[in-house]
Amino acid sequence: MTTNRIRLDEIVFFKAFCILAVLAVHSTSQVVMTLPPDSGMYMIYHWMNRFFKFGTPLFLFISAFTYFHAYARDVQKPFNWKIFMKSRINFVLIPFVIFSLLYYLVKRIVFPVDLSWSEQILTFFEQLVTGKTYTHLYYILVVMQFYVLFAWMIRPIRERKTWLKWMFPVTLGVHISFLIINHELQWIEQKGSLFISYLSFFTLGGWVGTFYSTILEWYNQLKNKHKIIGYTTLGFFTAVGYATFTIMWSRQYAMYYKQLSLWIELSSLLYFLPMSILVFVFSRWVSKKTGRFIQFIRQIGEVSFGIYLIHPFVLMGYRALPISHGSRFIYMVWVGGGYVAALAISLGIILLLRNVLMDHASFTIGMAPPKPVNIDKNGDRVA
Repeated sequence: MTTNRIRLDEIVFFKAFCILAVLAVHSTSQVVMTLPPDSGMYMIYHWMNRFFKFGTPLFLFISAFTYFHAYARDVQKPFNWKIFMKSRINFVLIPFVIFSLLYYLVKRIVFPVDLSWSEQILTFFEQLVTGKTYTHLYYILVVMQFYVLFAWMIRPIRERKTWLKWMFPVTLGVHISFLIINHELQWIEQKGSLFISYLSFFTLGGWVGTFYSTILEWYNQLKNKHKIIGYTTLGFFTAVGYATFTIMWSRQYAMYYKQLSLWIELSSLLYFLPMSILVFVFSRWVSKKTGRFIQFIRQIGEVSFGIYLIHPFVLMGYRALPISHGSRFIYMVWVGGGYVAALAISLGIILLLRNVLMDHASFTIGMAPPKPVNIDKNGDRVA
């Protein structure tokens, strides 16, 4: 049989769009917190900050997609729990610990506190295990929790394929129930560091990854592909509407935020889940394109984890630069410059580390980019 060989590059581009979204959120976060709400530019920055918040949960989606696509659908492929977790420890947990220490030290230099050495060490380990040494590092702990969950659930799932079909709707119900119960009873205040707060994104990615071959086969046989384009366009404008609505809502009812927080969380869930599919469809479309700009986006996706770890350092230094608030245009350029600097300097540091440390760079900035995988037109791997 003749095989139409293509590369599973949509994963790389998906990661690229996720990290670009994360940079947009982090580049505008300080602006949203410091600009007066009645400022003319506040709405624009707030809208951008809200719209691009899909980056973090979608990283969990694509992580689950990758591992379920590799292991869950092929029961003949062996799964070694020890090797799987050792790899995650070496290339995710160790970089997390290294950067946690670096961020903690920098914070103590910039914002010194009067603590003894023993108190400093105790404070560091408390922040390390909760992902609080810097604002973005909680996500790495969430990822590690899902790695453990995946390693635990992969064997029963492979033995009972029917579990896979119901995995997403069941866990979506668990996810929503947790949000409602926790809102009413206030069990956990810092729930953002727990895997259950992102459970449905992980299982949706796992479901798509498991049945990706079937989905592609269905799509290739679909005669009215323009409907998919229509649904994708509709999904995009729905996302735009979500961002606009929640901003207007949060501004008008800011004093009632605690009471309305549940509805904001549920509306976010309603936005992020379809956005996962929307970005994946767009990533698959982009993966078929060529050109220097496409190659640049691919490179961003290949080192997205390293960019995630490094970019707050860049933003921290960039924000120390003096800026005049007198001109809207100058301020807008300054905010945009922070985004460009966070991306460009992070990329430069990663390339430098890879050239200097060679293979050992993986222990500081994460796993090296995997070799592209050839698959046939239905999404099955080929030799």
